[in-house]
Formats: sequence, structure tokens, C-alpha cells
Amino acid sequence: MTDPLLSDHMAMSFKHYFGKEPMAVANAHGRANLIGEHTDYNDGLVLPCLISNQTEIAIAIRNDEQVYGISNQFASGQKTLRDALNRHWLDFVIGALHQLLPHGGRFQGLEVLVKSNIPSGAGVSSSAALVIALLRALVAAQKLTCPTDEQLAGMAQRIEHEFIGTQCGIMDPMVVAAASFGCCMMLDCRSLEYEFLPLPVDHVVAIIHSGSVRKLSNSVYNQRRAECASAAKILGVDTLRNATEDMLLEFASNNEMRRAKHVISENARVKRAAECLVRNDPASLGNLMDESHNSLLNDYEVSSQELDQLVGSLRSAGALGARLTGAGFGGCVVALCEKASFDAVISHALLRNPDSYLIDLIHN
Repeated sequence: MTDPLLSDHMAMSFKHYFGKEPMAVANAHGRANLIGEHTDYNDGLVLPCLISNQTEIAIAIRNDEQVYGISNQFASGQKTLRDALNRHWLDFVIGALHQLLPHGGRFQGLEVLVKSNIPSGAGVSSSAALVIALLRALVAAQKLTCPTDEQLAGMAQRIEHEFIGTQCGIMDPMVVAAASFGCCMMLDCRSLEYEFLPLPVDHVVAIIHSGSVRKLSNSVYNQRRAECASAAKILGVDTLRNATEDMLLEFASNNEMRRAKHVISENARVKRAAECLVRNDPASLGNLMDESHNSLLNDYEVSSQELDQLVGSLRSAGALGARLTGAGFGGCVVALCEKASFDAVISHALLRNPDSYLIDLIHN
């Protein structure tokens, strides 16, 4: 449910820009993945948390085919419903209109205002938050029956695939649509079954931006997906979710097998991490986070100098564990710290990495 204060704030801003009241206001939060990276599009397991940073959207329906958009993060623009896709953020809007057609939605012009404090390209689901908030606003404005969280996530994923060109997994939209604050969401990306698990008592999860915007282009991301698909085919399984480490012993350690090794071991780490949360074992959870980052660096090859340096600084300052979060090659890291010492840990890491900055702290 949208906060009434948020609604009032966005309504005033919308009226300032468009000279009218919005027909709907909605929001969605970003997420940080505690562990379980690059497993979602392999039908694997993930363990993310919502962050306080959010995207807010206000919209009004028009009686023509014009779409006008204003954003505090990206260039404002306009296009018609029939214009070709051009990688402008308004393509998300066109995609959302298309996805709601089977649910009784109408393909009509819009005025859209977007305000977000989720950093783009940081690995904390800025695009998923944009799409989920947009879908929620359209459902309200067009007075549609509200889709389930699973349906919203599926629509958001198809928008990324068909209108943006990013072959993302289901984790980001599913977490943004369905997760709760102050806990972790253990999500099975194959069945979409999930449960909420408590964060370690007297500990915090810090999300820190490395200061380097993610450099992982769609082409490189899609290359990793293709390598995983190739590895699954070589191993004789439908997806790497069904593969085991023993299967890897029969093949030379090439790119495909290293990608498979990461995915297989990462799924195992997520299961063990969930067990750590259940028994409140932050030390073992931190070790698993460290192992995850090392696997992403060496086997999946999606880390960067900035991420490695920040992770190293956090570990040396006393973090129980630290790892990159998101697609990689820049963006954010997550670190597990004791509440009593996190100020000193974060201060040390920021001092050693002057371009980095704290985004959020998650605790129960």
C-alpha cells in the first residue's frame, strides 16, 4: 500500500509539472541480494532483502496516443504509442501498457512522473522497482483487478526481455513485488516458492556503493546466460539447477564449466546461508558471503578492481563477510557487520575507498 504522505507529495509534484492531479500514485523498493548471484536465470536459489530506497510514480491517462515522461534520474521525453523502441526509459512504459492488455488494460497515452533515489546501474534493482511501481500505478489508474505478485513479476520480466533487451531472471521483479522489510526472502526461482527468514540478531547488512557504475553491458550479461545454457546442455540437464559438482569432473575446466561451477556451488551456499539465518549463526553466514564473492571473481568473472578493493577493505576492518551484489563489474557490495562495530567498519572502508558511499542499512 502506498504511504498517504508519499501520495500527497507525488500529487503535488505531478500537478506542478503537468497542471493536473494524477489518477494514480504507486511506489516500489529496490533490493540487495545477500547471497545467490547469477543463479536466478538458472532456476536457482536466492536470498535477497528489500532496501529503503524506492521509486515513486504518478500517472494520468490521456485521450490520445502521446506518452510524456519526467524523471529525476533520466532525460525527460515523449513518444507516441506507435514509435519504435529506442532504449529510452519510456520503453518501460510502453511495455507495461502491452503487458496489462490481457488483464483488461487499455493501450492509451499517459503522463508519467518518476522520482527515485535508487542508484541506477548499482545492482540494487532500480529497473525492477521502476517497472513494478509503473504496473501498480497503471492497475490503479485503469481500475483493473490487481494481479498477483507472481503475475506482476512475470510481466516485469517480459518487459525487460521484449522491450529493453535484457534477458534478466525472475529474482528482481519477484522480490520487489513480494518481499517484506526487515528480513530475507528465500526464493526458489524455479517454483517461485518463498519464505521469509530473520536477519541475524544484533547485526546489520550494509549496502555500499563502490563508486563505480556497473559496466556490465547487456551483451556481456547475455553472454553469461548463454554460457550457462551451453554448460547445461553439455552436462545433459535442462538447467544448471539440476547439475551437480560431480558432473563437472568429466570435463575440462573451460569457461562453460567454470560458470557452471559457480552456479552449482552458489545454490549450495544459499541453502547453507538460509540454515545460518534459522539458527542465528552470523559468523558462518559471513564466511559463505566471502566464498560467494571469491566464486564470482574467479569462476564467474564478474567482479572488478573497485569491488574487490571495497570487499577487501570491509573484511580487513572487521566485517563478518562481504561480497558484490547484483550483476557485477561495478555497483554495490553487501557486508554483514556486528551492530556494535559497524560504524568503525564502514568508516574504515569509506576512508580506504573515497569514491564509495553507504546506501542503506538493513536490520531486524
